[in-house]
Amino acid sequence: MPGFRASCGWLAGAPGDRNLVDFYFDTGLVYKGPFGRGDDSVGIGFAYARVGDSARGLDRDTAFFTHSRPGRARRCWRLAIRLR
Repeated sequence: MPGFRASCGWLAGAPGDRNLVDFYFDTGLVYKGPFGRGDDSVGIGFAYARVGDSARGLDRDTAFFTHSRPGRARRCWRLAIRLR
């Protein structure tokens, strides 16, 4: 039977002075039967992680004292198709 089959989510927080990531959130949905075939599924997910203040400060200090540029933020996309 077509329709939404699963959803999920996760929310986490931690003290930024002791952890690399101080806030994390993810969520996702899976839809079964989007193309009229019962065994097909389509899913989408989203995740966000924030690096804590202490780790960001260390990165800024390292860049300043070594005269190097900090890394750039990257986006990552993944497409998975499984055929039976």
